[in-house]
Amino acid sequence: MKIRFYRLKGVKTMADNRYLFRDEYKRDEKIDRIRVGKFRTEEEPLVQEILEEADLDINYLLENEKWDFLEEISDRVEQDRFDQFIDSMFEKHGEKGDQFNIQFYVVDELEYDLLVDKATEREGDELTYLEGEDFRRPTTLSKVRTDAGEDIVDLQFEVVDHPEDIEAEGLQRAMTEDGDFIDLSETELEDAERLIRENRYTIEVRAYVDDGFVGISNSVGRDSIQNEIKDAVKRWGINT
Repeated sequence: MKIRFYRLKGVKTMADNRYLFRDEYKRDEKIDRIRVGKFRTEEEPLVQEILEEADLDINYLLENEKWDFLEEISDRVEQDRFDQFIDSMFEKHGEKGDQFNIQFYVVDELEYDLLVDKATEREGDELTYLEGEDFRRPTTLSKVRTDAGEDIVDLQFEVVDHPEDIEAEGLQRAMTEDGDFIDLSETELEDAERLIRENRYTIEVRAYVDDGFVGISNSVGRDSIQNEIKDAVKRWGINT
């Protein structure tokens, strides 16, 4: 088996900036939202139970970084058991809610019905290849939500920014996009030529049509990404 590409969470940047459409948390997000000190304690029964099952002790948690000791635990127990452990720790100790950094732009002459119609037509499409659009990166309009009473339109975009190739040599373990750890030595990765490194962003927009301004999340990505999205809202919502 000759493997040419792996898309690995361990070697890419994954930045979720969801706020308006937040409904649930992925496993990695749950782990990020649990402070390491909540794991490194002998007073937490959930931790003690999983350590016993994994044949580890508290010293291992104290001597290793959070993602390293969780990877080791996941290797020693069934995947369902590990997921259950993370879910329980998150419910008990996880920090819920989102910080939402936003940049506002004045966009006069937006028309609510026009913006809604154009956005709805494009929902689910990769905009890069649509005629009349001007996106330099793979960009998908993933969600549209409207509030006619307040003249508000919420949009969610998924953006992939500049994939890069990195050398596979020397890598031993990695986490896939599904959150599973794989042993690269068992995949004949020595035959691989490269891995994919990419930055994936979720960027959200709220258009206040009646007030004439647009808010775009700016915690992630480059300024040029926000500018492309702002220009798209203008194209869709202004009758020229």
